[in-house]
Amino acid sequence: MDPEVMQDEVPYPFQMVIEELLSQESSTNSLANDAFGMVDNVLGEGSVAFPRQNLTKDTVIAELDNLEYYEKISLAFLLYDDVNYILQRLMIAESARLAGSLIQPDLLSPWIRTQRDGLWENKLLEALCIIQNYQILQKLGCNAESEKSRFLPRSPESSLFVNCMRKALYHVCESLDSDGLKKLLRYVKEDYRLFQKGVELQSFDPEYMEVNLLYWSSRGYISLGDKDGRGVDVHRLKTQLKTMGETTLVEKLESAEKATVNALGMNQPDADTVRISSLG
Repeated sequence: MDPEVMQDEVPYPFQMVIEELLSQESSTNSLANDAFGMVDNVLGEGSVAFPRQNLTKDTVIAELDNLEYYEKISLAFLLYDDVNYILQRLMIAESARLAGSLIQPDLLSPWIRTQRDGLWENKLLEALCIIQNYQILQKLGCNAESEKSRFLPRSPESSLFVNCMRKALYHVCESLDSDGLKKLLRYVKEDYRLFQKGVELQSFDPEYMEVNLLYWSSRGYISLGDKDGRGVDVHRLKTQLKTMGETTLVEKLESAEKATVNALGMNQPDADTVRISSLG
């Protein structure tokens, strides 16, 4: 069947997805480990990134509460390593939004409150830089230009604290227009049907494409890997992007894959070479 003429039978099956995620919950998952990955052995736990003095977690949470809904979803996608946990929260948030709720969901404070002192501040700053919210960075006492030079937010093969593939996938979401996102959803839906021999993949609002990416990972269509990037697999997604003619986006994902492989191959990087970058 031509993906262009496909229609979504059940566009927002939130409760069904939530029930599936609850059945998959594992006691081994821990939000407290989300901020610690490849560079955990390079920077000590006492490393604090915020230049603004006496900045408490409550203060940071209050600042982030002023973000737009779509920005909170993007940050959640970049910060949380536990796919099922954040997808469950996003399913609840999207269900409430579509039901007309005006209450802003609390997506970010659980991640912040469960982090140990140390690298979580850096991961948050990098994520804010990636989504280009420099106003919040300034409120946290940062110099926007310095942070851009430090984190290289537009470079898919460079990441210090955020999962490199998630950074690249975020840029895929941002690079496609509304029609492109809808087309990608149709192509992936059709490919999943063939991949799973008739099983349907649900689709969610393309305006919040990160929700779809997390859902695809929960269904095994792609894999976002662990906090270090181990187990990343986006080859089927790359195939659909190639079919759409989005070769530049495919190259970004391939750069992120190479960067992840190179980073995992590092034994004991020193502080001057900690930046995760592609050598190819």
